[in-house]
Amino acid sequence: MQSLEMRCYSCVMHQSCAHSLTHSISCVLSLVQYLYEHGAKKFFQWFDYMSWYPLGRPVGTTIYPGMQFTAVFIKNHIVGDAMSLNDVCCYIPAWLGVIATILTGMVAYECTLECNSSTNIIAVLWSMISSDKMAQGQIDKKNQSCAPVLAFLFSMAAMSVIPAHLMRSVGGGYDNESVAMSAMMMTFYFWVRSLRAGEDKSYLFGVLTGVAYFYVSFVWHLYAYMSHTCSHDYSLTHDDCILDYYRWWQLGVDTSLS
Repeated sequence: MQSLEMRCYSCVMHQSCAHSLTHSISCVLSLVQYLYEHGAKKFFQWFDYMSWYPLGRPVGTTIYPGMQFTAVFIKNHIVGDAMSLNDVCCYIPAWLGVIATILTGMVAYECTLECNSSTNIIAVLWSMISSDKMAQGQIDKKNQSCAPVLAFLFSMAAMSVIPAHLMRSVGGGYDNESVAMSAMMMTFYFWVRSLRAGEDKSYLFGVLTGVAYFYVSFVWHLYAYMSHTCSHDYSLTHDDCILDYYRWWQLGVDTSLS
């Protein structure tokens, strides 16, 4: 909560003013406003001859529109009339920064677990804060070491204050990276989660990896680097891992290319 308050400090104490490090923020906000008012079909067919004078530009098909679609989705389906579209754009970096921080801890938890473990971080944390001693005992038998939980907590603590992530998740810093970080960490989590051998439903996480990978390609150009990271040979030493990789590659690459 303190890291979220730190990111939202300027928006709360002063005003919701969106700014960007790599784009003209007026142009970015005009894209969001156009998508919100005219819909996705007209957005992809929009040829902007005013901002890109004199040649013009087919904006909807020459950018990474995931940032705009995320803002409009939150406005239409989550906050509604409680917040303006400008406020949503200002708070998106802080909101998604929290999600990226949690997902980073979940990735660290998965990477610290022993092979073929059946525990998950949600059940472990619930058992720690609940008074159900029986559930606590079951969790302890499955996960003898507290190292995964410590890795989860320390990874989140580091991610919440690391300057590189803080710079891209501060309130008002509406940019592609502010949305892409949470999408990237979601892809990495689903990928490492799908590598658990011997689970009947691990293939579902391979499919979710492809969906998250498509979202990254919809938001930022760094999805090309993720394909090399997830295809590391060390991860593909088990038949189930190879099948999960095929599922992710087929779904993720086909959707991103489309």
